[in-house]
Amino acid sequence: MGNLIARIAPNSDLSVDLWPPPPDFDVETDMPDLTGKVAIVTGSNSGIGYHVALRLLRKKARVYVAVRDSEKTRRALTRLEDATFGDIRFLELDLNDLGSVKRAAERFLSKEQRLDILVNNGGIMHPPAKQLTAQSLDASFGTNVASHYLFTKLLLPALSASHAATNTPSRVIFCASSTHTRAPGVQFDSLEGGPKRDAWVAAQWSFFVGWILYAQSKLIGIILTNHLAKTHSDVLVATSVHPGSINSELKRNFSFAFQLLWHLALYGPARGALPLLWAATIAKPSEITGQYIVSPSRHGVPSPLTQDEKLEVQVVQFMDGIVKDYL
Repeated sequence: MGNLIARIAPNSDLSVDLWPPPPDFDVETDMPDLTGKVAIVTGSNSGIGYHVALRLLRKKARVYVAVRDSEKTRRALTRLEDATFGDIRFLELDLNDLGSVKRAAERFLSKEQRLDILVNNGGIMHPPAKQLTAQSLDASFGTNVASHYLFTKLLLPALSASHAATNTPSRVIFCASSTHTRAPGVQFDSLEGGPKRDAWVAAQWSFFVGWILYAQSKLIGIILTNHLAKTHSDVLVATSVHPGSINSELKRNFSFAFQLLWHLALYGPARGALPLLWAATIAKPSEITGQYIVSPSRHGVPSPLTQDEKLEVQVVQFMDGIVKDYL
């Protein structure tokens, strides 16, 4: 079914989200040996991030599981250790708090000289519209984008050191979503808590406002990833990867009926991890940097807004203002 849909309508929602073609690679045989490589995977105590970390560990990378400290995290670390006997490290990171992001980056840099692979996977989907982060940012924006933008900027010395040591670019992978194409643009008033945001939220149809904010966060994420690919092309490649519509814990904010439908219709996180692994380890750097990849290893068609240079300038200026006190 996936191959047929990909031939008939390769950029349709059916092909990109629900029925992508089967993988044209095998992670067991096509992923290279990663001995000596250092990776960070955010949000890796469950879902897609867990399976990305699992596969990287099986290929002998040293993997930092960057998540909040919790019983769920401790169980995930135990499962990863039992399944791989790999070099796994815990890095406490709360994507809801830019202060925690800064501390996590500082701890990593105190332990490691280089970083070869950074998978910015962690995030939140469709939280309540009024939910804000520790810095009073919109929850979707703050967790999915601002935290990862700051984290990546703070880790640039280690990413650059990887290139210097290996003469190959380090890799930064942003877990994107096809939902970004539903964002009408970037409503900057919606990104920070305050009267302007409250008025904007009140003016939206309540059923859709959470989706708009989530889609907007993913649009901003792709814009920033493209910017990173251009401004640091001498030392790294950066790419946005949509894993497909995955049955994962991101659906926890949905109604029970929607969660049930999601569970029945979608495929699991192990499959969702494949395009991220392909981009992080298998793909040639020149074919992925600044690109939008969809499952399993195809170049997708992103929103035209991701190529809007004026919007990119506005987004980068706004983001730099958000994170400047943490750099």
